[in-house]
Amino acid sequence: TCHHKFKISFSGCPIDCFRTTEMDLGFQGQMEPKWNEETCVGCTLCAKACQEGAIVSNKDGKPVYDASKCIYCADCIRVCPTESWMEKRRGWAVRVGGKHGRHPLAAFKVADLVPGEKTFEIIQKTVEWYKENGIGRERIGETIRRLGVEKFKEDVLSNGSKT
Repeated sequence: TCHHKFKISFSGCPIDCFRTTEMDLGFQGQMEPKWNEETCVGCTLCAKACQEGAIVSNKDGKPVYDASKCIYCADCIRVCPTESWMEKRRGWAVRVGGKHGRHPLAAFKVADLVPGEKTFEIIQKTVEWYKENGIGRERIGETIRRLGVEKFKEDVLSNGSKT
C-alpha cells in the first residue's frame, strides 16, 4: 500500500488554530473543570464566559454545571476571580480522518481528555492501523468511512488492541 499523505496537528486551545478537525490525526488541548462551592462569591463571570451553555447561574448567582455541554475549554477557570473553578483533569481531544482541500472531510472526535503520555502511542497505533487497512492512495478518513469509526476506535484506542 502506498499512502501519500498523513498530517498530524496539535492545538492547545478551543480556538483550534492548527485545524485539528481538518487533519488526518489531530490533538486539541482540553481541561476539565471542577467547582469549589465554598470559595464561590456568585459573581456569574463563569456563566457569562461559557459560550457552550455548560454553566448557567441560579437565582443566587451560583453556577449550575452541565458536563454534557462542556467542551473543556477552561474559560470558566481563567475568568474566575476567586479560583473557585479549578483544573480537575488535563488532556487532549483526539480527532481522526479529517482533510481540507477540494473535497474536505471533518474529522471524527474519537476521545476526550486523553493524557499527554498516551499521544505518541495513539500516533503509532494510528499509523500502523492505516498501513494495515488503507488501500492505495486512500486517505485515512476515507479508510475510516469505509470500515467504520467504531472499528478504528476498537483497534486503536481499546486496551486489547491488536495494533
